Amino acid sequence: MVADLGFAVREAANALEALAILDSDARIDILFTDIGLPGMRGDQAVDLLFTDVVMPGTMKTPAFVREARSLRPALTVLYTSGYTENAIVHHGRLDEGVSLLSKPYAKADLARKVAACLIDERQAVLIVEDEGLVRAAAVDMVADLGFAVREAANALEALAILDSDARIDILFTDIGLPGMRGDDLAKQARAKRPDLRIILASGYTDRGAVEGLADVTALDKPYDAGALARALRGD
Repeated sequence: MVADLGFAVREAANALEALAILDSDARIDILFTDIGLPGMRGDQAVDLLFTDVVMPGTMKTPAFVREARSLRPALTVLYTSGYTENAIVHHGRLDEGVSLLSKPYAKADLARKVAACLIDERQAVLIVEDEGLVRAAAVDMVADLGFAVREAANALEALAILDSDARIDILFTDIGLPGMRGDDLAKQARAKRPDLRIILASGYTDRGAVEGLADVTALDKPYDAGALARALRGD
């Protein structure tokens, strides 16, 4: 599920394997771990700890989280649980400052909760699509992948957003826009924001327009959530 959300994934069966990965040069942004595994290193880039509340083992969840936060004071913790009464839920209410994802959860629920926990880190995607239903579907998929979303129905609306102070990291636009084509929009957008990443959704007849642009990702239509995730993550 995590890979389907567009993240690169490393896996470990136990704490020693995990520590070996963390001791390497591998980029690790999120540690997704079973709390039954002992030990945690404090010298790697980990932004989010996602842990079950009720787990077997000698170290219970509250003690584990206290130790983790003693090593990483800024560590964000997301709990998951199938119980309504446990170490962090009392009389139907969460303890202050606690984030909980209730079981069972779907992939979309996981994506939204992770995005909410890491809201300050989310990249913003500007989706430009003139067909309302297609745009709505794209907005849902991109949001489910954990990105902040802005949307526009045409190039003029998109350029107005790009002229504002709104954070936009990725421009995701269809080529076949009315008034101004998506590839022309991409050129103007890149002139306004040189560091902007651009994804052009293109059909077979549009391939030449995409190939004429530098540093642009082409996303073939029709696309699914997996292909969109890879394009957004830059894979």
